[in-house]
Amino acid sequence: CNIAIFAKDEAGRYVLANQFAAMMVGTTPDKMMNEDDYKFFNPSSARLMQERDQHIRSSRVATKYESVVMNRQQWQLFHSVKMLTKH
Repeated sequence: CNIAIFAKDEAGRYVLANQFAAMMVGTTPDKMMNEDDYKFFNPSSARLMQERDQHIRSSRVATKYESVVMNRQQWQLFHSVKMLTKH
């Protein structure tokens, strides 16, 4: 399945990632745990993702995004739906 599934805690650290999400950033799901976007993306891309995460936490509204971001190796196009979840 070519769908990246991941979840982050309120501090923006990954707490869940499937194999495809990890492959897209050149690592394994285990190595994503407790890391933030700055570990896997260039600074401007990581900042954009964290700003969007903060918007979702503040608004509490699920939002669709299309983003072109740079991981540590290449530009990638992401279509994502971000939402709060209960845990």
